[in-house]
Order: sequence, then structure tokens, then C-alpha cells
Amino acid sequence: MKNETIKNKNYTRAVVPVIALFAVFVTAGSCDEDHDHDEGECSGHGHLHDGVCHCDNGFTNDPNDATQCVPVQEESFECTTEREGWEQCVDGKVQFCHIDHFHWGADCATLGYECVELTESTAACLDENSTCVVGEFKCETNTAYNCVDEDGHGHWAIEPCGTAAYCHEEATEAHCESAGGECGGHGLLHEGVCECFAGYAHDAADTSTCVIDPAGMCTVFGGTPHQETVVTSFAEFENAHAELYEPIQVTLPATTSGYIHFDVTHDDEYVIFADNPAAVEAVMHRNQTDVVSFQAVGAVGACATEIPQHYHMDLVMDGETPPVEYVIRFSNQFATATTVRFMVVDK
Repeated sequence: MKNETIKNKNYTRAVVPVIALFAVFVTAGSCDEDHDHDEGECSGHGHLHDGVCHCDNGFTNDPNDATQCVPVQEESFECTTEREGWEQCVDGKVQFCHIDHFHWGADCATLGYECVELTESTAACLDENSTCVVGEFKCETNTAYNCVDEDGHGHWAIEPCGTAAYCHEEATEAHCESAGGECGGHGLLHEGVCECFAGYAHDAADTSTCVIDPAGMCTVFGGTPHQETVVTSFAEFENAHAELYEPIQVTLPATTSGYIHFDVTHDDEYVIFADNPAAVEAVMHRNQTDVVSFQAVGAVGACATEIPQHYHMDLVMDGETPPVEYVIRFSNQFATATTVRFMVVDK
């Protein structure tokens, strides 16, 4: 969540006249009792609370009658460099703009929360069952909590920071803060000492940098995965992106190859970890040829159950300016759609 004043993140819904509310109850009383749900209350797609509907996923308040729910008309802002970092809710998940294309953030529906758009450019998971004092904030289990107002009630807006960011409490809010060049990119530097992200530790006696902890690889790989979508045509690989050092989850289509790219900024040995030993088939250059150094190495000893296969390859930053893109090709041998978790790191 970006550093915007949390107290302005309020929701407003129209208050309807008593006669309209009465009409809802009359309608509810006349509904067919054989229906599985009450067609009168909130159009059958939510529940009333203090005269206002809390609508189900995919539905929102009727702008002319807050006691009814209507389908959400999917609208998406244009992702441009001017909107870098903007967020919105799509299919119960937070989606954010990165340079000129979208990425998935927290999957609110899977976590049991509602995805809500707090402002024009910020979205978060909302725990409607929680209570708090509007304006409160805290960091717990590397998750940012900010109390926002919804219909006069305080609820926690929740942002999991994952494994590549750190929850930090500012003067007026808690937010997920990504590392820059400090701490090897894997922690935040405070008063000369790194606070390392999960799965990372200080490099020997050097507390000003963080390196991956071999025993912590399972922790990093097992963190909350980013949901991404593979493309099924190599020509479209730029539309599917995997961040380094982030656990990624994708669903591979049945009997069809899937593609996703990752960025390379320097010559190095790169590693792909996967929870399905048959998922990754090759890594490809931008000219659609396979990287010859790509090889399967086997299970990761410290967590062989979680990571039954990993791959090594030597990659070159062969463009005029970094980054350049390399493409993972997933197998087309799965008879049914298959969910796979993977992660790409440099050595």
C-alpha cells in the first residue's frame, strides 16, 4: 500500500428513505418460498446491514438504491508509466500496474476477505468481520494492517507483504516497503543493520547485507505465491511476467505449452525451483531457441518434498540496456489443467 493518508480512504454509500426500505421487506415477504435464498433482500446477492447492502463478490450497491445489489461492471484503468503502482480489484484479487502491464497482488477471495478499492489508485483486502478504530495501524506477521471506515464501522484493510517486502510502520500508516540496493535487495537497512526478509539472513558477520539462507529456501518458496497467468503463444510471452525471488503460482492448460518470462540484468547462473518435476520443459531466448545450458538438477536437499525439482542455466544480459527477457516454456504433457508453483533466482 502506497504512502497515502489512510484517513481519507473512506467509503460512502447513499442512505435510502424508509419507504424504500419498507418496500424491500414487502417484496421479500412475497418471494417464492421454494427459492434457495431471499430474492428480496439485496436482490439475492448480499445482506442488509444498517439499511445498506453488503454485496457478494461480483456485485455492488445500486447507485439509486443502496438496499439492492447489481452486477459490477468491470472497468479497468489504462496501465501506463504515469500509473505505475496503481491498484484495482479484479475477480476478488488486487491487480497492480507495473510500467505498462498488470500483475496480480493479494488474492483476497482465497484469503477469505473482500477486495475493495480504497481510492482511485489503491486497493486492499478488507476483513469485514474485524473491528478496529479508524486510523489505527500495525504490522503483524509481515502483513500491513490499516483500519478504514466502511459505513461508519472500522475494519482492517490488509496487505500481505510476501517474501520480497517488509512491513514498516510510518507516522500515519503501515505499508509494505520493498528494498532498494541495500541489503543485497533482500532486506531493509536501519541504522546500519539489515532487517532481512523471510528466508534470508546476514552474510556471516556482515550485518549490512542479506543472503539467502539455505535452510530458509523452503520458507521463501513456501511464502504466499503471486498468482500469474501463462500465455499459450510464444509471441505473447511479454504479457506474462515472473519476478525473481518471488514464489509464483500458475495454472498450466491441458495438452498445451505455457510461456512466462523473467528479466535478466546481468550475466549469471540462474536457478528455477518447481513443485512439479515435470512442469518446466525449457528456458528460451527471445529468438525462440532453447538455452543450451539449461539442465534439471533434481530435488532440493533441504526441502525435497516442497521442491522436487530445480534447474540451472547460465544466462547472458545480451541487450543494449538491461533488463532482457528469457522465457520459461512449460510442458504440454498434462492431460488436465495443472497448478504449478515455481520461483526464479540468480546465484
